[in-house]
Amino acid sequence: MAIHLTATIYEATLVELLGQLFPLTVKIDEKRARFLQVEKPAHVGFVKGEGLRIHTSAEVQWSVAGLPLRFVLRRLSAMIRPVIVEDALGGKLVFKVELEDVDLKGVPAAIDHSLVATVNGRLAAMGDKLGWDFGKTLRRTIPLPPSMDPVEAFQLRAQEGEVVVESDHLRFSFYAPSRFRRVDPKTKVAKDARDAKSPIKDARSQTKPPAATAPATKNKPKVKPES
Repeated sequence: MAIHLTATIYEATLVELLGQLFPLTVKIDEKRARFLQVEKPAHVGFVKGEGLRIHTSAEVQWSVAGLPLRFVLRRLSAMIRPVIVEDALGGKLVFKVELEDVDLKGVPAAIDHSLVATVNGRLAAMGDKLGWDFGKTLRRTIPLPPSMDPVEAFQLRAQEGEVVVESDHLRFSFYAPSRFRRVDPKTKVAKDARDAKSPIKDARSQTKPPAATAPATKNKPKVKPES
């Protein structure tokens, strides 16, 4: 049995979520103390078939010859692309981030040519770490009470994810195969037998001790009557 589940995220919800996420510091190179502090987006919009484009600004700390430099990027646009990455557990919803357009006015000449490429390289190196591992999260086996014999558990999985970006919303869906797991009577008997050998046993499964028996008596020899 497969259940098809769909979640729709509209622009207002996404704006609220991003408002909680930003401002955000993105570490580019910790050894060289290079980072971007990205401010709250001034504009958020869906791009059909692509992803989510944000317009914001950022403060940058860079280093040249070991000397730290700070400057401001007054205009920065980035594209956030949602993609499905398949794996053995069912899949992940991953968000790929890429800088598209950056206002480099006021940025030192020794930095401006490499800044965007360096940042995008660092973002790409994050791989599938930025996202939701929905296959693992929704992989569940829920035990049921013993009174529901012979059904012992409900199993749920999540797979075949799909994400679609429209002009005003994002839609994420996946299939959730599910079933009630039943126990075969023969298997159950075998399981009970193994459980009985465990040092921890349910009191109800313990057997009564054998009843005491009278000690055996020796047979006396028969005496022949005198003639």
